Amino acid sequence: MWTTIKEISEFLFSHGKSLKTSGASNGQTIGGSISTGIHGSAFDTGAVQDSVAGLNLIIGPGPNDNVYIERHTQPALNDDFARLINARVIRNDGLFNAALVGLGSFGFIHGVLIEADDLFLLKRYTRRIKPAVALKLAETMNFRDSEFKIPSELDATGKGIRPYHFKVYVNPYNKKEEYITEIIYKKEYRTNYPNPIPDIKKAIYKDLPTWMARFAEKHSRLIPKFIGALKGQIFPDLDKDIEGTLGEIFWDTTHKGAAFAFTFGIDIKDTRKALNLFIRVVNEEGPVPGAIALRFIRASKAILAFTKFPMTCILEMDGILWKGSSTMISFEDFQKKLLEVFIAEGIKFTIHWGKNAASSLPGLIDYMYGDNDDIWKNYRSALLSKQMADVFSNGFLDTIRLSDYRVNVPKNLVDSLI
Repeated sequence: MWTTIKEISEFLFSHGKSLKTSGASNGQTIGGSISTGIHGSAFDTGAVQDSVAGLNLIIGPGPNDNVYIERHTQPALNDDFARLINARVIRNDGLFNAALVGLGSFGFIHGVLIEADDLFLLKRYTRRIKPAVALKLAETMNFRDSEFKIPSELDATGKGIRPYHFKVYVNPYNKKEEYITEIIYKKEYRTNYPNPIPDIKKAIYKDLPTWMARFAEKHSRLIPKFIGALKGQIFPDLDKDIEGTLGEIFWDTTHKGAAFAFTFGIDIKDTRKALNLFIRVVNEEGPVPGAIALRFIRASKAILAFTKFPMTCILEMDGILWKGSSTMISFEDFQKKLLEVFIAEGIKFTIHWGKNAASSLPGLIDYMYGDNDDIWKNYRSALLSKQMADVFSNGFLDTIRLSDYRVNVPKNLVDSLI
């Protein structure tokens, strides 16, 4: 389904509605967003797929292969609508939760039923924050009693209000440096707010990734200094507050070029240990042309969602894709080293399906998901014929063994439930 998040946001805006959350920008397709579990970071709202109430899939060429799937415990549409689109209705929580983050392998996503919110505004603040304070917030999500406060975002007793979004930027090359936080609060919609787009567009130059990739390969020793200087471009006006709709605050991607994004999902209780490990690997194996960020989001019901922990810390590094050299580790070896170190230290994690990842590491899928990948494969095998399962497979799924077909799975596994 090629409709983009931006197109959906514009359509909803014209009807006084809004998506509940989106990714960090709005250029993704809705089909790709939910299939890979794009998480946004409205941490009490959930990921993009968590606002999906129904899926219309084309699973083959036959008359019964146009299916509409939703949860039997939360039915959203009546059968009359399904008949209008000539779809066979399946109401089954397990099947829906498997297909929701389906990695493109449950059929063609022909339609998506989304639960929207009334139109709202977001107030975005960027501030410096002490590392110890930021990490305490990361591990507790206790904004009410934190010493970090936005004076205009306090309740009647002077306690901190719980925000919509909380993100922390970390320079891995300077342990003493204060972090930068992006903290966003949800507000009632009004029309008389300043246009935020000019300020958002100033953040990062479009040709920066390609330039930095070449710079990194030739001048790796200067990367730490460059990362520090880069903050001035990411946040040109650190204390300037911006207000806008979801589609405005999370605006078009400006990067064009060789970029990478590597993301762990971890339990918030492991945030401090995981961050220290990540920084250690970056400094021992690098320098790496990227900066670290922390975001937070509640668990998804999707069986293979990487946001699976009760409250997931999104530990990520975004930067410039590089090839490596005699003095610099390659990106492929760097991400493999990260996974090996986290596993050796016993940190439970997942990795973002839609970003760079060394997913072929032996045993990785079982380490991340336990038996959930088997449950997912059972639902897929029950829904699809072997022929169509092969059609909706690819090299990536073959490599990580998610394309395995279960011949003996009972087909009534995907019957409608009451």
